[in-house]
Amino acid sequence: MYFDELNEQVGVAVKNALQDAKETTSENIGLDARASKKLYIGDDFIAVKKSNDGTLKYYGGFEYISQDCRSEIGDYVFYYGDDSRVQDCISRFENAEA
Repeated sequence: MYFDELNEQVGVAVKNALQDAKETTSENIGLDARASKKLYIGDDFIAVKKSNDGTLKYYGGFEYISQDCRSEIGDYVFYYGDDSRVQDCISRFENAEA
């Protein structure tokens, strides 16, 4: 029972983290269209559903991102802007929106 509650709390925390993030596609951040049809861009992260992480790694080159800049939380994988590739994608998205 404890793990059900913990999993629910994690889900709520992830939902809160993604609440202010903007939804986009891999093409909008300069990646191959096959990388992911749905990504979430925050101030200092890119998030993707775990089920789409493999294509993001393969077609988007995220396999080269340091494990220190990647976390699996709930049903999502978060890539942090501390990595230059992630930061470049975030910057492209911000510039396209401006």
